[in-house]
Amino acid sequence: MNTAMIRTLIYTTLLALPLAATAAKLESSEHAYELPAAEVVTISPNRDGALVFKPCESCKAVRAMLSAETQFVINEEPVTKQVFRPAMRKSSGWVYVFVSIETGKVRKIELDE
Repeated sequence: MNTAMIRTLIYTTLLALPLAATAAKLESSEHAYELPAAEVVTISPNRDGALVFKPCESCKAVRAMLSAETQFVINEEPVTKQVFRPAMRKSSGWVYVFVSIETGKVRKIELDE
């Protein structure tokens, strides 16, 4: 190898190191679930109630807590829980549930019809 090639290799390696360090620090802040609306067992009508759903047909039910900050969305439009609950019960679409890893609370639940 000549010195130009060695220099290029060293510079390339040095430039890539910060990128590798940044990539190693990326962590998810939430669990995301994609499931048919029929797999949502219940959404509590209470403000700080629970959402119970089955991540897969043969999976055990998962319980995640709702909060005043939980967002409800139907076809990319924000709605209230009072609008979301009956729409989801009638839907044959997909539900996307985003649960905070830190708090265990549902951050957002979306219905895509």
